[in-house]
Amino acid sequence: MNISTTLIGLFFLLIFLCPIIYVLVKEKKERKLISKRIDDICSQHALQKTKPEIIGKTVFMIDHAQNSIIEFNKGKNDDYHLFRFKNLEHCTVEKTTMNNESNVISIASITILFITKEKTKTVITVFDDDYPNSLESEAILYQSHQLVNAINKRL
Repeated sequence: MNISTTLIGLFFLLIFLCPIIYVLVKEKKERKLISKRIDDICSQHALQKTKPEIIGKTVFMIDHAQNSIIEFNKGKNDDYHLFRFKNLEHCTVEKTTMNNESNVISIASITILFITKEKTKTVITVFDDDYPNSLESEAILYQSHQLVNAINKRL
């Protein structure tokens, strides 16, 4: 009877640990992909690799030595933006809100605008309807404001 109880306990332990192990392995794989992408972009543009800022579904990396910022989506596409601080006029965060059925105002999207000295605007969406967890919108908004403040101080 003691062996069967122990086996049942180990079985349930395994069932509850498998999702945790899966999430940890998935996050490690995502971090490796992001690091590889940053390495590729940095080698193309002779930038120094620094710690990336992941805000929503977007990755930002600021190179303080070259006064540059790299932005790309965590997805598999190869699109990225490279901004030089000397070409930027300023950076802002914009959010759009919506009312749902119970008249609760929620954030619909969060975008970061990079405005160059030539008055061209680059809009980067860090949060929208496609984001998997809508409860993270306030945290993403806070992180976006922190990033934009750090960038605007460097300009």
